[in-house]
Amino acid sequence: MDEQHDNDDQQDNSMGMVLAVVAGGVILVLVVLAALGAGFFIFRSGPAMPPGPGPVVVIDEDVGWEQPPMAENGPRPGGGGPAPMPVVAIEISPAAKRFQGEWESTRPDGTKSTMFFGVDGRLRFMNHPADDEAPRSMMLRWELRESKGDRFQVRYNSEDKVYDVEQEFEFQGNDRLVIHGPFRENDRWIVKGPDGTAKYQRKK
Repeated sequence: MDEQHDNDDQQDNSMGMVLAVVAGGVILVLVVLAALGAGFFIFRSGPAMPPGPGPVVVIDEDVGWEQPPMAENGPRPGGGGPAPMPVVAIEISPAAKRFQGEWESTRPDGTKSTMFFGVDGRLRFMNHPADDEAPRSMMLRWELRESKGDRFQVRYNSEDKVYDVEQEFEFQGNDRLVIHGPFRENDRWIVKGPDGTAKYQRKK
């Protein structure tokens, strides 16, 4: 009986040691997790870094030639001169509005000629030769000099005044424009046809 009792005591002692080891391991794991959690909390709650400069945004606006030049008014933020104002079309007369847009014509030699009357008083001539893929263009300023019914005296010139022409235009309906001249000699931009006029159709 005494021997059996001793064996039971040894088993109890062994079981107690196992439980003690397991409990100690659990406590150690909890301590490690608590330390890691505290470190993470301190890291997250530490002083915030000052914000760096924001991303640079580059706006590339391709402003077509028919837009008027941008007016400038008022100071720029942080200095550096006046800030640009929004592009605004110039107010023009109802008669001048009839010219606005693109007009095209085909010459006897196959050259396609276009005129673009802009809202800002600018006029672009463009020629597309039949045997040449590269078009030729010229920029001018235009204005109405006088009008009578569907006939208008239109002046257009280059900035250097080398090209300076005043011609009579006639509207035949809203989509047909006839130029009666006078025509410049050897003018490659406005070329009269066999009937002595240059005819243009509004481009659709």
